[in-house]
Amino acid sequence: MHGSIQACFAEYDRFGAQLLGDNLQKQTTRGRILWRVDDHGKLASLYILSPVEPNINLIVRDLGEYTEKPCVTKYYAPFLQSLKKDQIWGFRLRGNPTHAVVNASRGNGRSNILGHVTAEQQINWMMNKAHMLGVEIIIKNNAPMLKISDRRVSSFAHANTKITLNSALFDGVLRVLDPNILAFSIINGVGRAKAYGCGLLTLAKPNDCLL
Repeated sequence: MHGSIQACFAEYDRFGAQLLGDNLQKQTTRGRILWRVDDHGKLASLYILSPVEPNINLIVRDLGEYTEKPCVTKYYAPFLQSLKKDQIWGFRLRGNPTHAVVNASRGNGRSNILGHVTAEQQINWMMNKAHMLGVEIIIKNNAPMLKISDRRVSSFAHANTKITLNSALFDGVLRVLDPNILAFSIINGVGRAKAYGCGLLTLAKPNDCLL
């Protein structure tokens, strides 16, 4: 999947800067290429957020023809500009919850990045991330409106190295605290493993979320 997504932006790097031609400067204010696959039983939906429009024909070529709905592209800026403080949104995020552990054997103060493996650890990671994203998780009946809809461990090869990735699919309800920080977080992604389908935060009306 990673290769198919990247092929849709063959002339651009992950920040949407052209590799050939006008030599645009990389700017995190423009965002980066993010994607997520949502499973629906035998079917699946692929969401892509990017600074430039992807070549949808290449996705169809690699992943197959549309089944129920055709591919649709939309300009995202108006939605980001419509975000306001105290708005309530349902959200979904496939995240790669991790934490840093100092490796004393290295003697250089560097840390190892390890994945959170229990549901409790992953929920705490999301709760702690919220304020960094310019939001807070809504509390109802003394409990956060947040759940993990899917947890998985994926293994794959990259550059002759085996990579193991822990991910969790979070569904919840949030309140906007800082619209600018939230917009920045949406277009730049949340957490690690963004190239492998993690980090894309999507919003929907609260009654559309799965709580």
